[in-house]
Amino acid sequence: SIDDGKLLPYLRKLYDTEGIFIEPSSAAGFDGPAHVSAWGQYDEETLKNATHVLWATGGRMVPEEEKKSFLGIE
Repeated sequence: SIDDGKLLPYLRKLYDTEGIFIEPSSAAGFDGPAHVSAWGQYDEETLKNATHVLWATGGRMVPEEEKKSFLGIE
């Protein structure tokens, strides 16, 4: 069972807004900017010009039933 904490909400939002399904573990990368901001090493001026790149694997090998479960589709 996958922790529904943040991964699945990110996964669902991506699917709902962009129609893209990724492996749930790939959604962990969405939290990157929040972690960088929390470190306090960079000022707002620096971060406003930052680019966040997320490497997300496709999930084509995820069985359809599991995919539906992850997305909350019955």
